[in-house]
Amino acid sequence: MSKEKYYWLSVPNGSHIEDIKIIPLKNESEKKDLQGHLWFGPFEEKEAVDFLKDVKICLRELYWKKYNHPGRADWMTDDWINK
Repeated sequence: MSKEKYYWLSVPNGSHIEDIKIIPLKNESEKKDLQGHLWFGPFEEKEAVDFLKDVKICLRELYWKKYNHPGRADWMTDDWINK
């Protein structure tokens, strides 16, 4: 099985959702090693970046509007979404 470079949704230190990002794996991996992760293939970097932006928009919409907590996450700005 060949190894390729993949991208996955990640939160550094396991808890800071503000730092959610798409990161390239440091090493090439086999698909079987990506089980349990949200990942994109080696030619899907733009799709991965677009997915992250959509996730951030959804997070803000839910947290600020549905659950009415905009004051708890004032860092969820347009700059954060487009980062």
